[in-house]
Amino acid sequence: MKKTLLKASLAIGFAELFNALNINAQKYLLPEWSNAFSMLFMRTAFGMLFFWVLDRFSQKEKVAPRDLLFMLTAGACSLTSYMTFYLLGVEKSSPVDSSLIMSCMPVAVLILAVLFYREKLSILKILGVICGIGGTVFIILMQARVNDAEHFRNSVLGNLFCVFSALSYGVYLIVNKRLATRYAPFTMLKWIFTGAFIMSIPLLWIAGWDVPAFRDGFHVIPWAVILFVLIFPTGLTYLLIPFALKNLQATTVAMYDYEVPVVASLVGILLGQAHFGWYQPVAAMLIFLGVYLVSKENKRMRRLHDDSLPI
Repeated sequence: MKKTLLKASLAIGFAELFNALNINAQKYLLPEWSNAFSMLFMRTAFGMLFFWVLDRFSQKEKVAPRDLLFMLTAGACSLTSYMTFYLLGVEKSSPVDSSLIMSCMPVAVLILAVLFYREKLSILKILGVICGIGGTVFIILMQARVNDAEHFRNSVLGNLFCVFSALSYGVYLIVNKRLATRYAPFTMLKWIFTGAFIMSIPLLWIAGWDVPAFRDGFHVIPWAVILFVLIFPTGLTYLLIPFALKNLQATTVAMYDYEVPVVASLVGILLGQAHFGWYQPVAAMLIFLGVYLVSKENKRMRRLHDDSLPI
């Protein structure tokens, strides 16, 4: 039992580590070595192939035509929106700010659950929403003090893209809640990624394929970073998280979410991708407090977390 718990803890720890390093990897790649829509195409194509191959070695499930259409639509709309806004946001924002904003996802999910599920709001949840939104707004407003006009515009735009990404991911979780109780994760993911891949094709056609890493010879570091993004955050993470969710309580898994902003921030500062400012710890305390209050004694939200997989 102890060995299983240790393996589950290591699994979720490495999964969140990959998610954190993904922010730094995308910051390195975008836009110098790839534009956002080319990266979207590569990630959705790899994800689709990855889960279709895994499905060949898992128990076959028959998917109702209506559910199949729903999965494809969810991938084409909510997953594509999440990944597109995420890539555009990370490109323009710093790893510190973007990771803090993205950690507000439980707050975004609660706001959407109030709209979709008529989730009841207690005083603690209202305070949590206020803290989460307050921390996010504080990050955006502080950009005017620490950046010049051009960097201010880019940072604000990037942070807003991160907010839209978190909201899109909240929609993704909620719309897939009904199907998550019917089908295995890999069955859902192969069709959801297929829908996202189909949607990425016209987006790529409009934006154009632009991956300098694949031009003018072999670039070792950019190729290695691209392979890391595809293999670990896009693929391997989905093998680790179901194992962790199966053997750990959802509240324990949720605690590892705080690993992402800490690791992404430290690595970003060490690599020179971000600068540490006094306002960021203040914003982090507001956001972390908001997430804690929103998640506290929230059984419906815990079930939603338990049935879902981060991207």
